[in-house]
Amino acid sequence: QEFTKSLKFGDRGDDVAKLQAFLIRTKYMPPVAELGTYGKITAKAVLAFQLDNIKLEWYEKKGLFVGKKTLAALNLKYK
Repeated sequence: QEFTKSLKFGDRGDDVAKLQAFLIRTKYMPPVAELGTYGKITAKAVLAFQLDNIKLEWYEKKGLFVGKKTLAALNLKYK
């Protein structure tokens, strides 16, 4: 499993950068100048990925959190 750590809006670091690199490679997110900060662009990309790949509850439809369901879907799609 490549993705193991839950992430949320405002997080910083290598785990966020790895998530962003995957989202850029899979065309969910445009390239950004600096990787490693979970901001608005990342949240929008996470939501798009979630909508395409997992069943979200109404309260989850914001892209602000990468939890168990999203981690599982990321690991299934990661190549």
